[in-house]
Amino acid sequence: MPSSTIVVVERESFSTTITTLEALIAHTPEPRRIIVIDSGAPRWTRRRLEAFAAEYDMTLLRSRTLLNANEERNLALRYVETEYVAFVDNDSIVAEGWLQGLERCARETRAALVIPVITWGPPDKMSIHYAGGATHIADDGGVRRLEERGHALGHGLDELAALERSPSTTVELHCALARADTLRRIGPLDESLMSARDHIDLGLRLAAAGAPVWMEPGVVVHYLWPKRLATSDYPYFFARWSDQWGERSFASFNETWRIDDTSIDEGFRYGHRARRLRRVPWPSGWRGHVAHTRHRVRVVVDRVATPLVVRHYDRQRARATAPRVVHAGSWDALARAQAA
Repeated sequence: MPSSTIVVVERESFSTTITTLEALIAHTPEPRRIIVIDSGAPRWTRRRLEAFAAEYDMTLLRSRTLLNANEERNLALRYVETEYVAFVDNDSIVAEGWLQGLERCARETRAALVIPVITWGPPDKMSIHYAGGATHIADDGGVRRLEERGHALGHGLDELAALERSPSTTVELHCALARADTLRRIGPLDESLMSARDHIDLGLRLAAAGAPVWMEPGVVVHYLWPKRLATSDYPYFFARWSDQWGERSFASFNETWRIDDTSIDEGFRYGHRARRLRRVPWPSGWRGHVAHTRHRVRVVVDRVATPLVVRHYDRQRARATAPRVVHAGSWDALARAQAA
């Protein structure tokens, strides 16, 4: 029996799931346990996932409506019987030895959560997206505010060699290894966080429970951003980074943690809009004019399309039925019982 169950969670697109699974299969030795969540993927992706699940003995869970990331994590956790659960976003690419490295860190540090270094960016401009950090709620004369500071954020990959294993109060969930019993002890992850603050909420919960978080620099996982979206990805992508879902997440988080100073939310709002509009520095000359025109088109499309897809998914979610087991791994007694 392996020590960990790997759970693949949808983040902002559907078309990248197969790429993530291929890397997991190639770089995770057997015996392995993989649970994949499919909530809203297009038909061709669903068929590929069914084939992968049958060929590689995975459990495939499917919802007829789109679930947010915490809903998918909570759903998968019911099927986890191992000591650890490794959450991997469906646009994160692992490398050889990734799981063994995270498990080794968890055992040696007694960490409740271990997170690798996360990189992002195009091949010629890759940089560090996560290498630990400090996140806490400051109380300034009765005014509570969220403070977050990442280590080495945006630094080049030449600094990877200088990083050391260290405790962290900043959490990222592109890839993370958690003790399953700790997650059950602190309660289900907050499913009201539709598109933001799920990682911060988990970090604060762990800190409140005295459960340590560590960053393991010996493991590096790449987050696929920027990415080329398939046509079928756009509705999900627009809803995922929409102002509507973002505001619901901010409001719920701020109420839970009694945040009075909400000025930090504006930075997150800007980041969400920048993702939807794919705003990047424009080159000079005619290429810059083309990029500017494309941006103006995106602004118009976003203004019309994003509220429509949010409304569509909200209505769909209101009529949601329980997820079902499409394929049960031979090791998954609960899934096999439900599929029977």
